[in-house]
Amino acid sequence: MIRIAMNRPPYAMVLWRHLAVKNSFISLLIDVQNRQKAQRELLRKRRKVRSTGSSTVGPGGQRTTSTHVPGTYLTTVIPYEKKAGSPSVEDLQILTKILHAMRDDSDKVPSLLTDYILKVLCPT
Repeated sequence: MIRIAMNRPPYAMVLWRHLAVKNSFISLLIDVQNRQKAQRELLRKRRKVRSTGSSTVGPGGQRTTSTHVPGTYLTTVIPYEKKAGSPSVEDLQILTKILHAMRDDSDKVPSLLTDYILKVLCPT
């Protein structure tokens, strides 16, 4: 395989990289959309049951409510400005990082989203 890859012209390697980035983006987007759908269904079921929020006993015996509800970042909306043509590979890589964080319900979502807005949507 290495010999085959080495014999390919450089533009073929660039095309392969672009395809890999696009495939990764599409796979992650579909996964996040499926998780969002499952989360919406779960919330509908919870509304019917009228469950209470999760609380724990903190230091000193006081009740505290957890601040991070599972699925919090699945509801994130990524702003997108449609440009002529398809998004660049770099833009797709940034969006893929955000989608990955959303899928994992990571607390990195707000900072990744802020960086995306400042660097891609509103560059100076």
